[in-house]
Amino acid sequence: MKFGTLTSMVARRGGLSCLLGMALLSSPLDVGARAQKPNPKKVQKAEAEAPPAGEVPAAKKTQVKVRLARYEAVSRRDPFQNLAKLKIKPSAPRIIGPPPLARRPSGLSGLLISEVSVVGLAKKGDQKLVVLRGTDKFTYMAREGTKLYDGFIESIGQGRVTFEREVRDTAGHTITSKVVKR
Repeated sequence: MKFGTLTSMVARRGGLSCLLGMALLSSPLDVGARAQKPNPKKVQKAEAEAPPAGEVPAAKKTQVKVRLARYEAVSRRDPFQNLAKLKIKPSAPRIIGPPPLARRPSGLSGLLISEVSVVGLAKKGDQKLVVLRGTDKFTYMAREGTKLYDGFIESIGQGRVTFEREVRDTAGHTITSKVVKR
């Protein structure tokens, strides 16, 4: 079959299925036009090497190494799992911890409530002051409403200071609690 006839037939008939049909027709199964006479010497040699009619030839032993691929999910989800049916368990909100002291602002506004201790109290008329000592070894004078890194001073009373601590969680909620130091 000529090449020009083949391409025009493929174009008319719709491509690949016709091309596959033509490939099968021109394969070695088509012995009509391409038959060659066998070489008599090769035929005799093949018959001599062949086992007798009732015996099965022994197969050659070959070793084949098979390497299986494995999918280890570790901490990933299965990529073949249907996402519409996947039930994701919401994790409980966690409290976000403060950054290290070096990344916080300097002074009393950079200290946590847990990092200060009450050294003394002072009162002059209606104004009440508290003397605080931080983990940075500095002493600070503060009054009601003074902001610390995680809260503020709510009230100064007789021998005690009440702080209101504000902590954020991963869900964005603010959790407040009262801390009393003496």
